[in-house]
Amino acid sequence: MKIFAKKIILASKSPRRSQLLGQAGFNFEVKAKEVDEDFPADMPADEVAPYLAERKAMACADFLQAEDEVLLSADSVVILDEKIYGKPVDYQDAVQILTELSGRTHKVITGVCLLSKNKKRVFADVSLVHFQPLSQDEIHYYIEHCKPYDKAGAYAIQEWIGLCKILKIEGTYTNIMGLPMESVLGSLKIFKAWKTYWLAGRKLKQGKMFPTLSGRSMPKSGKMKCSAQFSMKQSTNGNHTLKN
Repeated sequence: MKIFAKKIILASKSPRRSQLLGQAGFNFEVKAKEVDEDFPADMPADEVAPYLAERKAMACADFLQAEDEVLLSADSVVILDEKIYGKPVDYQDAVQILTELSGRTHKVITGVCLLSKNKKRVFADVSLVHFQPLSQDEIHYYIEHCKPYDKAGAYAIQEWIGLCKILKIEGTYTNIMGLPMESVLGSLKIFKAWKTYWLAGRKLKQGKMFPTLSGRSMPKSGKMKCSAQFSMKQSTNGNHTLKN
């Protein structure tokens, strides 16, 4: 079953983003370019991911050949104390990154740009990840076995660290993996290309209310609230909370 009628061009070589789109039933093709990931030195850390996602999309805009295509680009950053942690450059850099994240709570922000021949949508989602303390033996074990050199923050939530050393997360799991699927699905509604299905003897049409598996109704097309904008606020106890 393909839920979205238009073809998606995934402007990312990330296997995790391909995995998420495939599991969600999207028709997509991977086409990507190497794009410089520099950003202005005075740009706030929270704005970097959506900025880079849009930059990647515009660099790949020539991949759009037909009206029924939507290009999707994304960028994820890990932030702790307003410092951005990108992909580790080598083994020792991965050790240093994980040592700094150990026992702390960091932000993962994934920026996404959706682009067609006549529409553009840029948004970002935020998740908080609470790490348990990592011993040096655990850090070396993880790097040697999982080789996280293609991952921002030197780890992947679906690997050993995610299984064994994360106390809790706030926000969506898919955002931490690299593509906030709930917000992607909601934002794609502006491109108005949903398929019609027969399910349990009832015809489901674009723009109609229909029950989900949880028993709640989904809103009409174009009315879904998605995390196109976000803000952070400091609570009285010193912890960060999210405000959509």
